[in-house]
Amino acid sequence: MTRAARMASRSRTAASSLRCWALEEARSSGGWAVGGVRVVTAAGAPLLRAVRVFDVYEGEQVQAGRKSIALNLAFRSSERTLTDEDVDAARHSIVQALAANGRATLRR
Repeated sequence: MTRAARMASRSRTAASSLRCWALEEARSSGGWAVGGVRVVTAAGAPLLRAVRVFDVYEGEQVQAGRKSIALNLAFRSSERTLTDEDVDAARHSIVQALAANGRATLRR
């Protein structure tokens, strides 16, 4: 295997999604999209490479003062191929940080 092929195999991205119930926050200050993504990014480091909010729902089915948020997460290591356990541990850290910060709880 060439060096380039070894580097490519070690840098595969593992994708995951996360759905949570978030507290409604003032939109004028950037709201959840700014503060929540910061919490997610810090908690997922160093494996978390990208976070994207892909769905926000506020409506009758959501408790007053909350909204449903869905995130796409991309994990990668430049040193090795990630295992399911690596990604699960990073996701767990993210969920714990969101809960501890009071920003969100995991949707079940």
